[in-house]
Amino acid sequence: MHQNVLSLKEWWSDKLSDKNQDLKLRYLGWDHNTRFLTLLKFDDKSDSIIGRLDSGEKVTYPASSSFWVAYDDGMEDEARAV
Repeated sequence: MHQNVLSLKEWWSDKLSDKNQDLKLRYLGWDHNTRFLTLLKFDDKSDSIIGRLDSGEKVTYPASSSFWVAYDDGMEDEARAV
């Protein structure tokens, strides 16, 4: 299965164009403790994305942050190289 691996800024642009308000993303380097990030807002001043983790914690990442994919249920449990 091929996944789109994009930066947060690219995902934000896709979200706006698709009007996909429920877009959930997963960073490729996360372990099973964090499931997904929901995009909330783009901050022009700091060129960053504000989002909420599945735990409810609000976080900010640089918009240029790469290696994000669309989240599918159960991704956090998939086997990965160590």
